[in-house]
Amino acid sequence: MSLKGKIFLSFSIVILLLLSKILYQVNHETEKLEVTRITNELNSAQIQFLVRLEEQQNNISKLVQTITLDQKFRSFLSMIKENFYSFTEEIANDTQGDIVFMADDAMKLRGVFPQDKETEKWLANNLNKFAIERILDNGSPYYEVLPIDGVLFSVIYSPLKESLRDDYAAGVIAVCKRIDNAWVEWLLGPNGSSYRFQIVFFIDKMLIAANIPLYQGSALLSEAIQNLDKSESFEVNGERFLSKYHLFPTTRTRTGFVIGSNLDEALEPFQSLEKRILIVGLLVYVIGILFTLFFSNRVVRPLRLLVSGVEEVEKGNFDFRVSFQSKDEVGQLSGAFNNMAQGLKEKEQMRNTFDKYVHPSIVTDILNNPEKLKLGGSREVQTVLFSDVANFTTFSEGMPPEDLILLLNDYLGAMTNEIIERQGILDKYIGDAIMAFWGAPFCKGNHALFACQTAIAMQKKLAELRPIWKSQNKPEINARIGVSTGDMIVGNLGSEHARDYTCIGDTVNYGARLEGLNKYYGTNIIVDNYTRIQAAGGIEVRELDTVVVKGRSKGSPIFELIGEKGENTEQRIELNVLYEEALRKYRGGEFSDADEKFNKLLEKFPNDMPSKVLQERCVYYIVHPPETWTGVHEMDQK
Repeated sequence: MSLKGKIFLSFSIVILLLLSKILYQVNHETEKLEVTRITNELNSAQIQFLVRLEEQQNNISKLVQTITLDQKFRSFLSMIKENFYSFTEEIANDTQGDIVFMADDAMKLRGVFPQDKETEKWLANNLNKFAIERILDNGSPYYEVLPIDGVLFSVIYSPLKESLRDDYAAGVIAVCKRIDNAWVEWLLGPNGSSYRFQIVFFIDKMLIAANIPLYQGSALLSEAIQNLDKSESFEVNGERFLSKYHLFPTTRTRTGFVIGSNLDEALEPFQSLEKRILIVGLLVYVIGILFTLFFSNRVVRPLRLLVSGVEEVEKGNFDFRVSFQSKDEVGQLSGAFNNMAQGLKEKEQMRNTFDKYVHPSIVTDILNNPEKLKLGGSREVQTVLFSDVANFTTFSEGMPPEDLILLLNDYLGAMTNEIIERQGILDKYIGDAIMAFWGAPFCKGNHALFACQTAIAMQKKLAELRPIWKSQNKPEINARIGVSTGDMIVGNLGSEHARDYTCIGDTVNYGARLEGLNKYYGTNIIVDNYTRIQAAGGIEVRELDTVVVKGRSKGSPIFELIGEKGENTEQRIELNVLYEEALRKYRGGEFSDADEKFNKLLEKFPNDMPSKVLQERCVYYIVHPPETWTGVHEMDQK
């Protein structure tokens, strides 16, 4: 993703997360606060409603007492005791009671309004004798809400006294106000229709009265009863409600009222606020996007120039410069880039000069790992190659120095190219001799095989150059090559004033000795046994002999490197088979048989120098048999 895209995405994520957080807080916190507010209001409304109910009952009770204390009523009461007065109609009219009845001290009905037998029978079956008995005993009024055959009444009991000084009652007069929708509206007062809470009176699970339509009240009652004693909200027709309930004390059935409040309606103003916040947030987001696009272009454009500059530097174009002018951090970065490019240019110029003296791979390794500049080395398994010009002293003495230098430069340049092309490290030139090595970290792969391929390629290159040199009346150079593989010390050798990155050790010395053995055996390339093993599968070799070179105490087999795998001809294969048979006889100490086999080989291949060397050695041992024979030949010269 581009930087511009990242800036745009980051801004979008921050703004959208912030907007989401604000909306969540508004929604969550306001709902939490609103639930708390509504709950408190429901508690307050419940108390206020019960207070208003009690006030209504007190007013009716006082009105009844006022009527019963009237002198006319008391005269009527003293004259007609057996009938216990049919004065209930007057009380019903004055108190607007739905049912009014009188009971004597024997708890027998003496007057009922309305006057019909069904009402009297209904009252007789549902008469609260406990309440009447209590009033008769203490002479105090009593109130209750009483369910009677599926109808709910607010009942106000008032004592009937023969004398105001009496502490007991001679009878009881009760006013029953039926609790229905009209009674609820009347109880709520003139503003009852606009009351914010929903009030439902019930008997058990049956709705009796409410200030809302029947279908709403039934649904509210059903859910509220299921959620009694729970603080969570509940849903009614897809809307959330909170409620409080009150149960009237009764011994027969659960009776009371529920006060509920619509939580979703209470949250509507806040939802409107959320919409406004969302609109403002989206507007800010759009403005921010436009600003971000403008700002990102101001930032990204110079950065793109810097990216182009970096790409040019990667391609090696150290002359590229960024022309962005600014006093901010991006401008400072542009200036730093230009200084870096100039520094890299100067460094590259120094490196190009340094590469002429030290192999580029070594230069790169030291630049990447400056600690390797310290004197010292490490033990590594590597392959070393030594190459020397045959008969150099002879032809160099007859050449002018200028021509000799030109010829050597042609030779050394061509050989060096072959080494470098195959990941070799040119260690040094020693006059006409060349020393090179292969190994980690400079060589990626089989270093022994790379060294053998290089030796073969060097001989092929010389075969191409000799006709050219001959046509120029220059000596036809032949080179002898030795290759060995094994442990050697690799690192910086020398002093603080002069040092050389090279390799030393017995393996290195052995490689130099192998190069010298070519002169003795008349070969071009000799490799040691470890090199043959490591490069097996990629080269063709012939085992020459087992020798102890000067400076070593043990013998080792040596091999002539013929070519890469598959380059053996049929004649060469036949020569190798015959040579192997003769060498086996020679190593077994059967010098006469070996001499005979070498002679037969030379009849077919008269120019095979290794066969001539070993045949002459067999003749010598026939005349001068060795005291002990191990099959190992000890070289007495380098």
